[in-house]
Amino acid sequence: MEKRGRKKKPLNLTDFGFSQDLIEHIEDLCEGYGGAPPNRVMALALGHFFNGNGIDVEPEVKKRYLAERERRKAAKSAPSV
Repeated sequence: MEKRGRKKKPLNLTDFGFSQDLIEHIEDLCEGYGGAPPNRVMALALGHFFNGNGIDVEPEVKKRYLAERERRKAAKSAPSV
């Protein structure tokens, strides 16, 4: 059966303001993952960054990140009016 609906627009890495060099790194990594789409590769990279403690390299960024995570968590758990 044929799928109907809108065709997904391919991810345009220049929309993120990435340099051409970074785009080429991402594209090469996509090939390394067997032609995986850029969004999958970027999700994997971010997962490795957070799970591999890459954020610990930037203590001020980590501090602001954790504060925002706590703010977001509190906002989600606050009762709705």
